[in-house]
Amino acid sequence: MATEMSDDIADLLGRKFEMWKHMYGSATAEDLRSRALKALSEAGDADPAEILAGVEPEYDFDDDPVSRWG
Repeated sequence: MATEMSDDIADLLGRKFEMWKHMYGSATAEDLRSRALKALSEAGDADPAEILAGVEPEYDFDDDPVSRWG
């Protein structure tokens, strides 16, 4: 991967960041974005969507209030 991110990857990261802010809060989203940028810079030709999915925490469905009452 080039040192500068393509527009498609930047857009994907931006959308993920907005989702992370909604799901985890701003501080955690900033941390996830930092980890994602580092992973993307080290990834070479790997699929950016897979890299971004790899930095997301596992969602605990057992702790989800909707699932518990579902």
